Amino acid sequence: MARRRVAVIGLDSLDPTLIRVWAHNGVMPTFGRLFRDAAWSLSQTPDAFYVGAVWPSLTMSVNALRHGRYCYSQLRPGSYRNAWHWVTELKREHFWSHLSIAGRRVAIFDVPKSKPSAALNGTEIIDWGTHDPERLGFMASPNGTAEHIRRHYGKEPVGSCDNVGPGAGAAADFVAHLHQRLASKEAIARDILSDESWDFAAVGFAESHCVGHRLWSVHDTAHPRHDRAVAAAIGDPIRDVYAALDAALGRLLERIPPDISVLVVASHGIGPHYDGTHLMKEVLKRINRGLPHGRIPMPSLEPLLGFAAVPTEGNWRSTLRSIKTGAERSIEKSFFIPNNEAFLGVRVNLIGREPAGRIRPGDEFEGYTDALIDELALLTNGPDGPPAFLRVARTRDLYGVDDIGTFPDIVAEWVRSGPYNSLNSAMIGAVHGRYDGVRTGDHVPNGLVFALGPGMPTGAQADVAHIDLGPSVANLLGVAPADWDGRPYPFLPAA
Repeated sequence: MARRRVAVIGLDSLDPTLIRVWAHNGVMPTFGRLFRDAAWSLSQTPDAFYVGAVWPSLTMSVNALRHGRYCYSQLRPGSYRNAWHWVTELKREHFWSHLSIAGRRVAIFDVPKSKPSAALNGTEIIDWGTHDPERLGFMASPNGTAEHIRRHYGKEPVGSCDNVGPGAGAAADFVAHLHQRLASKEAIARDILSDESWDFAAVGFAESHCVGHRLWSVHDTAHPRHDRAVAAAIGDPIRDVYAALDAALGRLLERIPPDISVLVVASHGIGPHYDGTHLMKEVLKRINRGLPHGRIPMPSLEPLLGFAAVPTEGNWRSTLRSIKTGAERSIEKSFFIPNNEAFLGVRVNLIGREPAGRIRPGDEFEGYTDALIDELALLTNGPDGPPAFLRVARTRDLYGVDDIGTFPDIVAEWVRSGPYNSLNSAMIGAVHGRYDGVRTGDHVPNGLVFALGPGMPTGAQADVAHIDLGPSVANLLGVAPADWDGRPYPFLPAA
């Protein structure tokens, strides 16, 4: 039997809508050829948690509740505190660990949100140049790999994508650094993919993620923060980075032998950063004052106790913030918790689960949750504006489980038709405030996957899911599946 080999090229937050437009008009000719010559599908992202859970779901092949990540900062069990979620806390292993145990040699480079694998049969390079790298920092195995990368390619030049100053000069420098990093990353990927020793290789590119968050308002002429002077000076930075990624992808594909199966994965999309997350703390307080459920606030020492055991930002200000947040949450019937910003996340202060719970399990929990969902659904963007949320749902219903761990009880998907300067309803009146963050772009759901190689069909195929990536790779390599939620893409050639 001929040797089977599979390569995955991951493009972090390369927007499907922009890909289609620019593939059609010639800005991204490589993707134009992929739409014509490869099998391609829309790839469904994890519902409600697709920002924080997107890459673990892709690489672990299980749903968000099973791998345990929904946000960069998550609620700690049995407490009111949020703390940084470390990738080492992920409850599952990446699917390439399963391939390694099955005897396949692997090569992994900058796949986002990767945790170190134990005794991997191959090479693993983590967070050399990703968006929002994890706090473990740049790591590589086997011994000597990290030093080889540093010696031959140096340190990645971008740093934090959020640390971009105002004006055309700072934006131009940022984009130049993204192009510089892309060139180095392409060289590293080329060297990895040219090595014939691997059976499975995965390389990731994050430049589209960085530019999408930080410079969406330069690309989007309708955005309220659009700066004509910056756009006139530097053009459309998102188009330029997308075109450069397309060209790099084309060169890499040209070097991959035709007998290797290749999956090109665009993880999720990007669009304008329109949501009312910055208003929700006060909104939720007002709603809770109007809902007649729950026992009176119970005093709790939990905010003061045990915080030292929780990973923090490492300074006294963050510790004080943690104490203050815990004290505020402990007296509320429910409280807002971070879920990135595409979906609102609300946690009910449940008796027996939270340290100073106010809502009783059973009928009261069900009645309170119903009432809260109803009130959230009535919120509007402005006094006479459209609804704030496309939908409001229980996490347990979306995922079909009762035990949601530390995930939000309720999630609500923002309508992103325009900026939020106030949230309004009959119960809360109006809560005013402007978003003052530096990111003018934020995520939208769903991605694209392209497949080419021996026996692959061409053209549009049925939708697939992010959790299907691992089973698909295993199927192509002739490896039995593990305990995964996904299944192989239905259009793959027979194993």
